[in-house]
Amino acid sequence: MGLMSGVGVMTKDDVRQRMGEPTARAMCPSLLGRYEQKCNKGTEVWQWMTSSEQGVVGDRHGEAGTYVVFDAAGTLADVDIIEP
Repeated sequence: MGLMSGVGVMTKDDVRQRMGEPTARAMCPSLLGRYEQKCNKGTEVWQWMTSSEQGVVGDRHGEAGTYVVFDAAGTLADVDIIEP
């Protein structure tokens, strides 16, 4: 099962098995720019980031990654995949 088809079904453990440990996590609500809007859909955001180019801190050029949002029950509520 892919992440997108796992919305409403997959648990945190299911996502961790499929994706490995996330690069970052945020509990909601969050004032961090990357997570603030994603928190509208759940209570916790996990992030896996990759970068196609070396950049400066805060520079989003060449950035790609996956964000997943979990609801209060720990079920996958949303997936956001960012292509470079």
